Amino acid sequence: MSFDSFPGTLLRFVPGEGRLPDWMPQLRETVATCGTCIRCAPGVEFPFFAASKCCTHVPFLPNYSVGETLQAGGQAADVVRARLRTLSAWPLGLRPTPQEETLERRRGPEGFGVDDRVVCPFLIEGQCSIWSSRPAVCASYFCETSYGDNGRSLWRRVRAYFAFVETTLAGEALAQMGFLEDEIALSWRWLPRKEGVPGAFSPADQRSAWLEFDADRASFFLRAAAIVAGLSATHVQDLLGEDGRRLWKDVEGVGRATVHLAEQAKRT
Repeated sequence: MSFDSFPGTLLRFVPGEGRLPDWMPQLRETVATCGTCIRCAPGVEFPFFAASKCCTHVPFLPNYSVGETLQAGGQAADVVRARLRTLSAWPLGLRPTPQEETLERRRGPEGFGVDDRVVCPFLIEGQCSIWSSRPAVCASYFCETSYGDNGRSLWRRVRAYFAFVETTLAGEALAQMGFLEDEIALSWRWLPRKEGVPGAFSPADQRSAWLEFDADRASFFLRAAAIVAGLSATHVQDLLGEDGRRLWKDVEGVGRATVHLAEQAKRT
């Protein structure tokens, strides 16, 4: 697995005038792959469940990715439609339901992979059904890396950069649909946070966040996908600003060093 398996929408917004930097195609993870999960191998201490692997987490799916999933159709689109009228659906995207988030918090990080009380709803018949639109937290996760400590450091930075891209794109979609700054801020309030459920909320809170778009949430998400598809890389880099440049600089530095050290190791 490598960056060529990343969602195309995320790769569009890598700095470089539409071209991936030369080090990215050289980076290939061969130890941990979704097809042959190393954590499910015989003899592994605390093995992952073979049916769910590392999908024992319900990620935040940004609004444009939800729209892409609806466009693609199939079983994943059915999952989206089933969640549209639940407390999972917010203008910024699909988040875990309060019940899912509470179960995951109670399970704790030590239960990841080995406790399948919470499983991603988009895991269908043992496969990710939103692979081409999966979020950064999933695309950048490797339980083991071919590059040791350098690889772990790199993937943390990759995750941080692309997560920032995701939230920036989701917020821009809202802005282009007429959401005011305080209305976007209200929508951010309901996203999942590391410390658990960000306060109790009700269907009434959810309806107020949706504004006039509440009646047809599917069309809203499709529109978000269309907006993001039309954004230029230059405009997105402007939106990402100095924070985005700083995050990408971290990725570039560790990425180039990781590839360089791997090449040195091959020659020795």
